[in-house]
Amino acid sequence: MIDKFKHIDLNNERVQRIVNCGFEEFSKQSYEKASTNQIVKDAKVSRGLLYHYFIDKEDLYDFLIYYSIKIGVEELENKIHWNETDFLNRIRDTIRLKLEWTDKYPYLFEFYDKIDRKKVLEYTLQSESTKLKEKFYNYNLDFSNIKQGVDVQKLINLTGYAVKQIAREHMDRYIIEGKAIDRGALMEEVDIYLDFIRVNFYIN
Repeated sequence: MIDKFKHIDLNNERVQRIVNCGFEEFSKQSYEKASTNQIVKDAKVSRGLLYHYFIDKEDLYDFLIYYSIKIGVEELENKIHWNETDFLNRIRDTIRLKLEWTDKYPYLFEFYDKIDRKKVLEYTLQSESTKLKEKFYNYNLDFSNIKQGVDVQKLINLTGYAVKQIAREHMDRYIIEGKAIDRGALMEEVDIYLDFIRVNFYIN
C-alpha cells in the first residue's frame, strides 16, 4: 500500500502545506468530522490540487499516517549518533530529535496520538521502522558497564516506558493548556530519570 504514495513529491511546498494542515485538522477533529474543505482553505491550495494527489479523505488520512512514520524512520536513521555506545545517551538523543520535528510539523505528535493503531501497525510493518528499532537497541551499543545480574532487556524496556510517560505528560499539558511544549523542562525531567537509572544500574 505504501507504493501508492511514491508518486507524491514530498519536497513540493504545496504538498508540505497540505501535510501540515492535514495533521492539524485530524488532530483537532475526529476522522468523521475532519474536513478536506478546511484543509485546502488552511493550506491555501485548490480542491483540484488536493484531489490530484489524493482520491478522497481516507486516502489523504492514509497518506498522513504513512508520512508520519516515514518522517520518524528517515530522521532517526540519518541523524542519530550511531557512534554513541551508551543506550541512555542514544535514547536522550532520540528525544531531542523528536522535539526538533515539531519545528516543521507542529501537530505531528497530536496527530500520531489520535490515529488508527491498526493502520499504524500496517504501515509500520511495510516500512523500515521494524529494522530501525532493532538497529537502535543493538547496533554499536556497549552494555558491559551495567551491573552484573541486571536484565538488560528489562532495563531497556523500563527506560523506554519512563521516557514515554514523561513525553506523554508534557504532551497532555500542551494539549490542555494550549501552550508550546517546554523543551527545556521536558529534557530536564528526562535527564533526571536517566541519571537515576545510571546511578542505580550502572557500575560506578
